[in-house]
Amino acid sequence: MKPGWLLPANTDYKQIDPQIAWHPSRFIEELRTIPSEPMLHRLNISDKIGAIAANAEGFNLKIRLSRIHYFYTSYKLGSMRAASDLLNVAPSSISRQISLLENEVGLPLIERGRRSIKLTEAGETVVNYYREELALEEAFQENIENLRGQRSGHIRVAMGEAFVSHSLAGIISDFIVKHPGIQITVDVSSTTDLMRMVSEDEVHFGMTFEAAPEPRLSRRLSLQAPIQLLVAPSHPLVGRKSVSLKDLSTELLALPAPGFRIRQVLQEAELKEGVHLNPHFISNSLALIKDFACSGKGVAVLPKVAAIGELTSGELLAIPIESRVLSETSINVMIRRGRQLPIAIVTFMNIICSNLSRWTGSSEITKVR
Repeated sequence: MKPGWLLPANTDYKQIDPQIAWHPSRFIEELRTIPSEPMLHRLNISDKIGAIAANAEGFNLKIRLSRIHYFYTSYKLGSMRAASDLLNVAPSSISRQISLLENEVGLPLIERGRRSIKLTEAGETVVNYYREELALEEAFQENIENLRGQRSGHIRVAMGEAFVSHSLAGIISDFIVKHPGIQITVDVSSTTDLMRMVSEDEVHFGMTFEAAPEPRLSRRLSLQAPIQLLVAPSHPLVGRKSVSLKDLSTELLALPAPGFRIRQVLQEAELKEGVHLNPHFISNSLALIKDFACSGKGVAVLPKVAAIGELTSGELLAIPIESRVLSETSINVMIRRGRQLPIAIVTFMNIICSNLSRWTGSSEITKVR
């Protein structure tokens, strides 16, 4: 038979049972791979087109968002089995979808032979693409609801303990009263965890003390917030215009635990000044440290923003410390670079920024546009 010729159909042909069964089984298998999350259905996952830019010119790929969802969940949880338990999908289905995604991309997305998932460069590109898609979808949905007059949504914030105060709680409660459809979640965490959560879109923005430069993050606020000595009004040091680190070596001193960024900066100052401070009280609770200073028997070293309530009420007074390292510290509000935020979140963030500026006495504030 010559190539391209067609033979007449066999009118007596009948499919056998295994051939007939293959079609519904394949349909069920594909159906099980569709996530149940409403957000993914709103995005019309069967027709969703994603593009991953590669070095080769004109290299575009159509990618199912559902497959990327399984891949992303496996990455976030560390394994396909963990993703299987969360999504209630067989591990084999997740593995198959990731393999299909790799075939579509034309590059491996995870490094093989590891117990936990380790992304390749292409895998990181896919994760960043999906993260952007989710952020844009969230901003789109909430902005549309705002235009309809139905202001709702969920604001997720991470912050260091230095920002926890009655004043901040008042700002949050006032905002919720004005916008009862909005839910706010605050996660108090270390600087390292905070910056990771912001960069991975686990929170919308983070509030941190003396953040190190991070290329994936953008500073939407940076205010000078020097670390100072906090004392009770009855303490003998009251009236001093400033104190040196050496002066503190003779005081009953309370300091945060070494894991705090405040303590790390203080250690840098000690090294530069050639002074070693031996605190009498160490805690991972800033509230306890402030109470220790309020007793009048000891002193604490903290940024003023960590004691806004006590300084306002007069329970504590702040004395500058003669140290360039401690006087040049700052507080920062961080977001992931390039992330589009919904209107309600931008509004809330700007309210936070304005109050931080007021509390620190600094007018140098960068608002989100």
